[in-house]
Amino acid sequence: MESLTLISSNQAATHLSREKFAAIFLDVHMPSPNGIALTQQIRASGLNRTTPIAIITAEGDTVLCSGEHSKPAPVSSYSNLLIATAYSA
Repeated sequence: MESLTLISSNQAATHLSREKFAAIFLDVHMPSPNGIALTQQIRASGLNRTTPIAIITAEGDTVLCSGEHSKPAPVSSYSNLLIATAYSA
């Protein structure tokens, strides 16, 4: 599986409007639009509307969305999330 790492919400929005992804990981505190707003944009679009999205944050134990992991999270937690997502699809 390949990954694409971006640091700009605008870059992410552009890629997400052009390319289908197997899973999407977002940070809540991305520059505008933040992770929540970008998730709303993704869900309103056609291409990645049903793609699993994991939102992560550095806010400790605060859970803002289901499937959220606090940073830094071990790689195994992301792998487990992807595996669980694959079986639930």
